Amino acid sequence: MGYAVALMVKLKKPQAIAIALEVGIHNAALAITIALSPQLLGNPTMGIPPMIYGLTMVVTALGFGLLVNRRSRAVS
Repeated sequence: MGYAVALMVKLKKPQAIAIALEVGIHNAALAITIALSPQLLGNPTMGIPPMIYGLTMVVTALGFGLLVNRRSRAVS
């Protein structure tokens, strides 16, 4: 979604790629922080889903990066 929206607002491809990767990674980190923070939820159990998402995000981000890199090389 981050990549598509960035392209829709006419950002250059390198910027769109950076946004796509950062949006997912930062959302996981924010969710973990909220779940574990004693001032907010303070519930380690609620931190498990974003931690799992954070781990899967690394794999999907790698796949996305490889796909975009391969496409950009084909266009160049």
